[in-house]
Amino acid sequence: MYHHLASPVVTNCDFHQNIGLLACGGMQDVQSSPIVTGCTFTENTSFEDGRGAAVLNRQITATFIDCRFER
Repeated sequence: MYHHLASPVVTNCDFHQNIGLLACGGMQDVQSSPIVTGCTFTENTSFEDGRGAAVLNRQITATFIDCRFER
């Protein structure tokens, strides 16, 4: 999931076994203000080192509430 200049509300989603070739496998936010509640991030992968396997945030104010990050 990719957000740019947005303020999405993401609720009760499962991000499972996603693969990012150049960046994050789960959710990437750029200049955004997402509110993420009750989501699970499991076994996501990024092939570029240091780019966040589950979540990659750039220039953002993110809020994560009751989310789980596994493996």
